[in-house]
Amino acid sequence: ILRALLAALLFSNSAKSGGKPPALHRSFLPAILGVLALGILQRLASSAAGQPRFLPIFSAAPWATERAVLHFACLAALLWKGPEAFTRPGSARRFAWALTSVGTLVALIGIIQNATTDHRVYGLWEVRSGRVPFGPYFNHNHATNLMGMSLLTGLGLFASRLAGIWRRLAHGETLSNFAALQVFLLGELGLLAWGIAASVSRGGYLAIALSLLFVVPLAGSFAADPRRRMKYRLAAGALALVFAAGILRDPRWVGVIQGALDRSAASRVSLYQSGLLMFRDFPVFGVGLGAFQEVFAAYQRTEPGFLVDHIHNDWLELLLETGALGFTLYAGGLALFLVKIIGRWKHLSAERFALSAGGLGAAMVFILHGFLDFPFHIPANAVVFFAVLVGVGHVSAPEGHPAEEFQPLPALAQRGRMAQILVGLALGAWALRPAVAAWETRQAQWGDSVARLERAWAWDPVPSRLHSLAVEEFKRSQDRPLAAATHLRRALKHSERNLLNRPLNPDTRNLHAAILTALGRPQDAASLWTQSLK
Repeated sequence: ILRALLAALLFSNSAKSGGKPPALHRSFLPAILGVLALGILQRLASSAAGQPRFLPIFSAAPWATERAVLHFACLAALLWKGPEAFTRPGSARRFAWALTSVGTLVALIGIIQNATTDHRVYGLWEVRSGRVPFGPYFNHNHATNLMGMSLLTGLGLFASRLAGIWRRLAHGETLSNFAALQVFLLGELGLLAWGIAASVSRGGYLAIALSLLFVVPLAGSFAADPRRRMKYRLAAGALALVFAAGILRDPRWVGVIQGALDRSAASRVSLYQSGLLMFRDFPVFGVGLGAFQEVFAAYQRTEPGFLVDHIHNDWLELLLETGALGFTLYAGGLALFLVKIIGRWKHLSAERFALSAGGLGAAMVFILHGFLDFPFHIPANAVVFFAVLVGVGHVSAPEGHPAEEFQPLPALAQRGRMAQILVGLALGAWALRPAVAAWETRQAQWGDSVARLERAWAWDPVPSRLHSLAVEEFKRSQDRPLAAATHLRRALKHSERNLLNRPLNPDTRNLHAAILTALGRPQDAASLWTQSLK
């Protein structure tokens, strides 16, 4: 739904007003468009995992690549159109307030949730076994990622307001009003810190701590006053000491128990090692944007029957899906963008400098957490990250410079407005299909399940829908012994179609083997696990 709204609103609204982003934002946009173009080429040269391939560029899961392409298209549209939202005075501060408040709300919900025995999301939805929900998130790590970005943004906002106190008082703001807002902001920051602590996300803790250790001394190096530079260095040193003391006191925060990696850390290391083996086979173009899950099973060293949907490292997953080409485009474009932002700090006022430093810290939380988890694949977090990039790009640009402002396109370039609107609406409708299919799937729990699942497949023809149909028919074969053969044949038909698209998927193979065994074909079932990636 979020992707649908982004596609429809951003593309359509862009057509209404027409414009191009500031020069700073355009430095990252080509990298996003390059990855997007690579994903489109991969989709056009699709090949199921384990099937013959005739081109070096391909996607092992075309349906997954379609969704990943849409994801990147929406983020590219946000980077293109987002700067227009910052054209009004004070827009960057309002955005910082909004992000800080949203993160505080998530923290507050999570804190209340932890204090109760009901761990359903919003009190409505159960989570899968092994997941720990927090606030509106099904996974506490993803909530910590958002709260970390909100915390660093809030710290930048607090410092920015403090730096501009005399300007504010000169423009008529009373000291009592200024102090009240600062105290309120401190309260939000306190709730965010409490929520982050309550989320118990080790990866989130590390990302936030390392971001602070990166931004604080970096910001201090731009201070004109030597005494202020010394204060920043002392603050950075204190943070480093607290960080080191915390790890020495309890090494579990970095995944170490009695000198050895704990189960979670060891599992991640094993995933990364398996991922590097996979990279050796697809080093240049990868296996297809979004297609990691469908190929990784062939390289998985631990728990081979367990489905791994993400490798818990956004950067490694991007490398595996788009190869060295896509990884270099994205990482290089992002690095260039951030370096340009830092290079402009010396030209900023103290207020804008503090906001920019806070925004950079928020971006670093997302970037660093991506080495231990997959926040980029959580649409809400990815949208917040790109919105932060847009905001920090705006606040880091010199005021009043024409090249740094959102520029309307000339009349000649606006003639295709209606076509842009139609494209935006079409993309929105395309992105909405999975939401409709998910609703049909949920309704299947209350009756007429096969018909509902078939409608879900019609709306969103991806292999997982076939898997659900095969599971439902298999269950009916067990519940209705007299019609068991009929239901098993239907289950086999759906499972065979699913297996053609997902030959390496452990869940697909397990289900297909169970159906074959029930049909009296145990040898065929056993042969499934002797196949390998060709």
